[in-house]
Amino acid sequence: MKCANSLNIKLSKFISTPKLYENKHFISPKINDSCSIITFGIGHEVENEEFLKQNYPHCSFLGFDPDPIINEPLFIQKISGHFVKAAVGGKTEKGRITRLDTTEVLNHYEKVQKISASSLIEMYHGKDRTIDLVNFDIEGTEFEVFEMMPDERIYKQICQFNVEFHHPETIQSDYTVTEAIKILRNLILDGTFVWVKNDILFETFYPSFFINVKNQYCFKKYLEGRINL
Repeated sequence: MKCANSLNIKLSKFISTPKLYENKHFISPKINDSCSIITFGIGHEVENEEFLKQNYPHCSFLGFDPDPIINEPLFIQKISGHFVKAAVGGKTEKGRITRLDTTEVLNHYEKVQKISASSLIEMYHGKDRTIDLVNFDIEGTEFEVFEMMPDERIYKQICQFNVEFHHPETIQSDYTVTEAIKILRNLILDGTFVWVKNDILFETFYPSFFINVKNQYCFKKYLEGRINL
């Protein structure tokens, strides 16, 4: 967090969505250009996306979730977004996911075909297009994705992202705590993203916000003239 403190972003440009918990963060753009927001894991709610849509109506919204019954109409009707039914993973393979059941209790585990986040971005957004903001809430699968991040070029196109980390011991994760820490360490050492903000919810969830400091387009659009490095 020392690096995040020295980043010293001007807080007037640092936006937090008004949700009481699981809120998301976003640095407003300096350039009034096209804007794209991707959500991995909708989870029966789009309050954060609605807030962003109201404040940045020129942004496009793309959402992925394995459960279309509730999530698809929400995403389309509330924010005019494009919904794709997909279970997100680090790699395209069969694996276990945690689903939000109709009672909204995270206790339903299922083995399904997962599609890598990088493949979904390439198929539905484009591998060379910048992404302004990504929100990850994929119930423990985030470590799969983050393990791949340092080595896959497509992730370098993300300017900012929110992620809700889940403690591996409180969810049926394929990763140990030690392995999860190593994945985060490698992500930070890669130097593309700086971990700017994190919170703790119920001692098991860790909402966090990262910003890309290496991508020149992202830096010019969001950070140039606003930070002291």
